[in-house]
Amino acid sequence: MWEYINIAITYILIALAAAILIHFIWKLKIPGNFIGAFVVGLIGSVIGGISYQIFPDFFKRLTDINSVNVYTAFLFAFLLIWILAKLSSNK
Repeated sequence: MWEYINIAITYILIALAAAILIHFIWKLKIPGNFIGAFVVGLIGSVIGGISYQIFPDFFKRLTDINSVNVYTAFLFAFLLIWILAKLSSNK
């Protein structure tokens, strides 16, 4: 049970880091501001974790923390927030 809680916390922290990077440091305009970036980052973080489970050999060299591949989860969280920022800036 605690393992799943640790995994969830890890995904949340990765999404939070991506949202802080995009919203506060790079100051990109995101629908929903920080909360929107966080939600999209959380979705991307989970997608990154799932992709790691599907293609473990591809990501084997990357580091794991709490059974979560941090690099993959952060990459997908960052990627989805960035895409959201680019799509919203066209309006």
